Amino acid sequence: MRITPTRIARAGLAALIATWAVAATLWGHLLLGFGGPLLGQPQALAPALQNSPGSYALACALAAAPLAPVLWGAAVLSGPWPIRVLNLGLLAGGWYWAADRVAMEFAADFGATWLPGEPFAELFFDPLLTPALAGAALLAQGLMLRWLNRPPRPRAPAPQPK
Repeated sequence: MRITPTRIARAGLAALIATWAVAATLWGHLLLGFGGPLLGQPQALAPALQNSPGSYALACALAAAPLAPVLWGAAVLSGPWPIRVLNLGLLAGGWYWAADRVAMEFAADFGATWLPGEPFAELFFDPLLTPALAGAALLAQGLMLRWLNRPPRPRAPAPQPK
């Protein structure tokens, strides 16, 4: 595995797609999970703002954005299968971290002062939805790493002049 400018660019694209997958799955989880009943209600810390799918999308995008450079660097270095497995573990941990950040924004809605990790356990986690959507983000990352690490196609020889 050589680190070339093309590989760096492709790794950046793979990281952006994986980050988008994290944000999209968090957003879907928020709409289908505990955030659905809160739609249309004012936010606890900013009563002038109402909870909406757009505000949820913004919260999820901001929570997932810090993962992009980390996933980019990891994707550049991915190659052999053990490194790819470590990349998937990194994404799983990043998904949990971003989900906890999103859930922490709703702690005041439930009158709770929680430590890190508690909002995920108390609000966000759902026994069916959480593994399914986290698995979807991991699948997207796995496909991107597979695309990034596929061997280059052999080039056809140039036609010889007669």
